[in-house]
Amino acid sequence: MATLSKHGEVIVRIPKMRAEIAYMTDGHVLRRAWGGGWKQWRRVKPELSPHEVALQAAVRHEEFLRNNPAFAAFKHELFAMFPPRQRPLVEEAIRSLGDDVDGITYELKDAGCDVTLDEMIHLMELMDEAVSELKARRAGKAVSYDD
Repeated sequence: MATLSKHGEVIVRIPKMRAEIAYMTDGHVLRRAWGGGWKQWRRVKPELSPHEVALQAAVRHEEFLRNNPAFAAFKHELFAMFPPRQRPLVEEAIRSLGDDVDGITYELKDAGCDVTLDEMIHLMELMDEAVSELKARRAGKAVSYDD
């Protein structure tokens, strides 16, 4: 198990859907899955600057969110509603129960998550928009937000 302090200063942290990535000044790239500890994930090549690599990764992440506004809105809402340790529960409930918003809501409440049916309906709508957006981008189609 790695710790952040053993690898110098954090240059940048990038929150992903299932993990958080930390670029360190010593060239290590650490990854923490939600609910777990930090583990060495990658290492910056010696001929590259850790600061430049970290900056490029942060710019790519921000560009992805800018180019995918529905996904960015879903991610923002998910992160605002649930702390990191509960996000895997949300993902599993959605995966196992599909479009059953009532079932998902009560499953999450039983697991100790503080969520209302209206909040879950809103989150599921955002998720549907994000999935449609990402599928359309992969297929190379323009996305219309006027529907």
